[in-house]
Amino acid sequence: MLIAGKWEKIRRLGFGSFGEVWLVQKVSENTDDELAVAKIPHDSKMNIKFLREASILRRLAGHEHSVQLKEIVKESDLVVLIQEYVEGQSLQIHFEQGMEGSTKERAFLQLLDVMVFAHQQKIMHRDIKPENIILMPNGHLKLLDFGTAKDLTRRSVSNTIIGSRPYMAPEQILGRSRLASDVWALGVILYALATDCLPFFDENEKLLMDLILEMPPEGPSKLEPGLPKALEGIILKCLEKELAKRYPDAMALREHLMTSFPHFGGGGVLPPYASAPE
Repeated sequence: MLIAGKWEKIRRLGFGSFGEVWLVQKVSENTDDELAVAKIPHDSKMNIKFLREASILRRLAGHEHSVQLKEIVKESDLVVLIQEYVEGQSLQIHFEQGMEGSTKERAFLQLLDVMVFAHQQKIMHRDIKPENIILMPNGHLKLLDFGTAKDLTRRSVSNTIIGSRPYMAPEQILGRSRLASDVWALGVILYALATDCLPFFDENEKLLMDLILEMPPEGPSKLEPGLPKALEGIILKCLEKELAKRYPDAMALREHLMTSFPHFGGGGVLPPYASAPE
């Protein structure tokens, strides 16, 4: 079956409450096996949501670390998003396989770079997690899935709880997301890169939310004694429950990180260390 008469379905990559995701190939004499990803809603009621996602992706167009929108097509009464196909493995898989310290640093810098750009555009991602982050074979990072992202330049009265529980900020659990909620998720990822552990976790979802809302995270240096104290401070500031104590956005986080560690990205800040960190 062809989508819009030109995209052939190859295999289903995933599905969820909003729709399905397919690997597709363009059928054309002028293209050589062009691959893409098609996001297809379950029904036309989701068309507005998909158009909002497309609008956000257009705002991020051209940023090297954001997945790119190729086109919007209509299939019957459905709005289908055709996005670039990103070849690689998720950060979650890299976590499980093990990563060099310099690889971790470069990946986090790239993630931070795209989130700085998004926040400058007044866009919240709201679902930053390792499964939505792809590292390509050349080390290039792409952030995927802006389906739950929010454009702060548009008025909205929604207090819907959106996100993946282990990466959700306290205010996000309460349905009051803001740019600093993305900073929390970045802090969770940086904590995991530094310690190979999540700051908050419980199989029971209610208990996990209680931990996030009520308990302080264990200091990362207790899990990784060689961690620079300045980095521990940055991580814990990302995970401050009080918004006034947390970085307000990705720009503030990047500025503090790069001021504290000008050579972050070259190794020596995140473990495993080739030599003892300063």
